[in-house]
Amino acid sequence: MAERARWPGVSVALVLLLAILPYVPAFSNGFALDDVWQVETNDAVHDPGNVGALLVSPYSVGTNPQRSPYRPVTTVTWAVDWALGGGSPTVFHVTNVLLHAGACVALLALLCTLGAPAGAATAAAALFAVHPVHVEAVANVVGRADVLATLFVLLAALAYLSEWGARWGVAARAAAVGAAYLLALGSKEIGVTLPGLLVLLEAARCGGDRRRLASALWRERWVYGAAAVVLVAYLGARLAVLGMVSTYDVAPYIAVLPSGVRAATAVANLSEVVRLLAFPLDLSSEYGPAVILPTGAASLRFWTGALVGVGGLALGGLALRRGAPLAGAGLLWIALALLPIANLVLPVPIWLAERTLYLPSVGAAAVVAGVGAALARSRRQRLRAPAVAAAILFVILGAARSWTRSGTWRDTETVLATLAEDHPESFRAQWWVAGRLVQAGSVERGLDRMEEAVRLNANDAFIRLDQVRLLLVAGRPAEAEEKLRSIPEGMSPTWHAYRVQSLADRGLMEEAREAARRGLERFPGNELLSGQAAALGVIIPSTR
Repeated sequence: MAERARWPGVSVALVLLLAILPYVPAFSNGFALDDVWQVETNDAVHDPGNVGALLVSPYSVGTNPQRSPYRPVTTVTWAVDWALGGGSPTVFHVTNVLLHAGACVALLALLCTLGAPAGAATAAAALFAVHPVHVEAVANVVGRADVLATLFVLLAALAYLSEWGARWGVAARAAAVGAAYLLALGSKEIGVTLPGLLVLLEAARCGGDRRRLASALWRERWVYGAAAVVLVAYLGARLAVLGMVSTYDVAPYIAVLPSGVRAATAVANLSEVVRLLAFPLDLSSEYGPAVILPTGAASLRFWTGALVGVGGLALGGLALRRGAPLAGAGLLWIALALLPIANLVLPVPIWLAERTLYLPSVGAAAVVAGVGAALARSRRQRLRAPAVAAAILFVILGAARSWTRSGTWRDTETVLATLAEDHPESFRAQWWVAGRLVQAGSVERGLDRMEEAVRLNANDAFIRLDQVRLLLVAGRPAEAEEKLRSIPEGMSPTWHAYRVQSLADRGLMEEAREAARRGLERFPGNELLSGQAAALGVIIPSTR
């Protein structure tokens, strides 16, 4: 009895250690990529008195609200961190790691609640803690949205399933699940899957018995009713803040594809998801073209992905009904958690991102715990020692990979340099290398790389604008002017500024002055355009 009493504490301590230790290098990270404009230069999260406004504001800064998510819980936590640390990125990274540690412990508790033996639950939570695919979510500040949403989903599941939740009474438990659901939705949209995930967990608790499941769901109708009320309220808030329930923020390289190609590529990508969850050695901060290219239904990639998807669903359903309910529920959890981000139901801004696999990987942990439970019940004791050895090996390798990967998120330059080394075929890597080559004087090579980046992502106007910038830096204003004509006029102040510079560099001063006036009419007060206008002797009308 004494051994069993000490074991849960040992498990929690081990999981906490493994959740924190691989991310020690992240404590010295700065702000990288989206962190810069979402946090570092976002005045909205710098004012501690602005919390109320953040609750009714779009998530993305400086964009059309209808192209923005709505994640007020995440932005409020950033405001709190900014107030605590005075803008120090260390505070943000420490918070991310602590939230990850909390999610790992909540997962351990949930697996134990579902009947997994302590050893199997600990092994599964330990693997989740060190899994390298989580580095982007934990070591990058904007990844907090995925960690928060997952943490609240796990807390809702614990309130729903645990003995202490049952002691609260129906009303209190429904309120607790509803509150956690609201916080998950406010952290990131993937929280919408919570009611379905609870049904899967209930099915696991019922051992896959349909009658028991139907009875349990009816008994828990008040919990699901509370979740429905929360979902309606959340969707109403999104409509009020964004002007629409969903958004039309789609990656430029996806937006131009026929729906059939988009869906076929989404199916093909399922095999990549399995690879990242099972063998996360090759990681990338960018899975756009050409890391992942569009494909059709006739490709081998499509049929491999289809086999993975259909096989996973079939195996999950079979395991749920045939004596391995936890593993079966875990496989179905992966599928359900992937659905909102897979480009199958609605177009989303990415083919794939490692941070978005944080919630689906809870299902992978459940599969591990379910397999461990089956081994614990098995009479073939000779399999247990190799299984324990394999788990220890994978934990060590995962922790080492996560440690080395954490440092690559130090800043934007480090992330892009790593991407260029690991996946030079990526359009973003091509774009980054192009700028460095031009700066170093290798103009032709740099412009060739930029042309390749534009070819891979031709629908991205901002990439094409940067090509114009490089042409101007290279002293080719006529070519820059030609490229500008293919970009929507007036899309940003930068477009007008490059137009002014391309004309001035060719000696067309009157046309340059007129372009400066037109730019300021569209974007009055813009510092870059105002500076150009002043240098050209343009009289700027007073805006008072």
